[in-house]
Amino acid sequence: MQDNDMREKLEKIISAYEELQAKMSDPAVLADQKTYNHLAKEYANQGPLAAKAREYLACCSDIDDAKEMLADSDMKEFAQETIAEAESKMPALEEDIKFMLIPSDPADEKDIIVEIRAAAGGDEAAIFAGDLFKMYERFCSSQKWKIELMDVSPSEAGGYKEIQFKVKGDKVVVKTCPEGTKFVTLDGVERTLTERDLMICNAEEPMCIGGVFGGLDSGVTESTTD
Repeated sequence: MQDNDMREKLEKIISAYEELQAKMSDPAVLADQKTYNHLAKEYANQGPLAAKAREYLACCSDIDDAKEMLADSDMKEFAQETIAEAESKMPALEEDIKFMLIPSDPADEKDIIVEIRAAAGGDEAAIFAGDLFKMYERFCSSQKWKIELMDVSPSEAGGYKEIQFKVKGDKVVVKTCPEGTKFVTLDGVERTLTERDLMICNAEEPMCIGGVFGGLDSGVTESTTD
């Protein structure tokens, strides 16, 4: 995408975002709770994109202003530094923006149900299943998602023979893990994951950084729910 095309697209995004804000203060909209909630949700979803768009356009503006100062010998060094700093920020901003422009999956708006079952291994597998649940629980808490227990079968040795729970929140997804991903269990054991493993993560994170992992071989399954 050319620079001018990018600018024009981002200006339209910001304009649409500001129009949403104006609509939300319309008395007719305020009187219609359903319409207001719909606009409020869209406004919240578009907020991060609008913020990145403004950052990108600010960099463009800084470069334009600095270029006008290049002819001034007293300001040339400052102008060059300003251009270099703005240009260094733009590739990362552009990548973030391109990712945010990818249409969302309707499944991202649904809750998910996760089931962890202890695989072969007796007490050790049940304890590991318990470790997995605690890590899911901790990560979901960090994302301000809610966990609702549905079916629990504790193990006498600790952990669970089986536990099923619902994760409720915004942008909750489950994806397969990149081959070779590593994580450490609560008892300090490092495990290398494969593409048969699953991770629960935030749909807005391109690489699902900070997600929690659970293996299909360890009996972790998931489904979406309306």
